[in-house]
Amino acid sequence: MKDLVFVHDDDIVIGTYKLSKGFGTTHQAVKKLVTKYHDRFERVGKRKIGQQIDVPISGFQIREFKSKKRRPDTEFLLNEEQAMYLGTLLRNSDTVLDFKEHLVTEFRRMYKFLMSIRNQKQNAEWLEKRASGKIERRLETDAIKEFIEYAISQGSKNAAKYYMIITKMQNSALFNMDMLTIECPNIRDVVDGLSLDALKMCDVIVAKTIRDKMKDKMFYKDIFQCAKARVESFADSIGKRDIGMENIKRIS
Repeated sequence: MKDLVFVHDDDIVIGTYKLSKGFGTTHQAVKKLVTKYHDRFERVGKRKIGQQIDVPISGFQIREFKSKKRRPDTEFLLNEEQAMYLGTLLRNSDTVLDFKEHLVTEFRRMYKFLMSIRNQKQNAEWLEKRASGKIERRLETDAIKEFIEYAISQGSKNAAKYYMIITKMQNSALFNMDMLTIECPNIRDVVDGLSLDALKMCDVIVAKTIRDKMKDKMFYKDIFQCAKARVESFADSIGKRDIGMENIKRIS
C-alpha cells in the first residue's frame, strides 16, 4: 500500500481508513475500537488522538444512519505505537502479519527521512543555498505574475492557477514524488543541496522563457508548453532525483 504514513502536527501518523484495509477489517470496526479504548490508545502512544478528520480519499462516502444521504467518511490519525496497539486488538493472519511488517518498515523509513531533513537544516552550506535560491524563485514568480495577466488578456479564465501548475510541472520533472507523503508547505524545505541547485536553474529557465515568448507575442498556452519542454529537457540531462533517499542512505 503506497503513501501509508505521513507527518501531521510534528508526529508520524497513519489514518484508520488505511489501517482497516491493511488489517482486513471494516473502517467502522476499527473506529469503534479506537473509541472504546480511547484512553488506552492515548497512554500507549503518549499522544492525544483528537477529533476525527475527513478521509482524504476522493469519492469515499458512508450512508448516515436512518438516512439516504451520504457524507464523506472520517478517520482517526494514529502514531506508530497506537497503530501497533490496534494490531494487538485484532486477529492475526498471514496478510495481517505481512501488513504489520510493512507498517514498521514505513514508519522507520519516514523517521529516517525526517532525521535527514532536521540534520540538513543545521548545515551551513544548505542554508546558504536555500537562501540564495529564493532570489531566482522570486524572479520566477514575478514573471509568472506578468504571464497570468498576459494569459487573461488572451482569454484565459483560470490563469491564476499557473503558479500551482508551473510549480507542479517543475517538481514532477525533477523528482520522483514517492516520498511526498510528508506534509510540507514547500518542497524546497526537504530536498538536498544539489536539488536546490536544480530548482534554481529551473526557475531561471521558466522566467526567461516566459518573458522572451511574451515579447514574441506567443499564445499563452504555447508559452507554457515551451517552458515545460525546456524544463523537462534540463531535467533529463541531470536525471530525476529521489527526494530524501540519498540522505536516508547516508544515515542508515
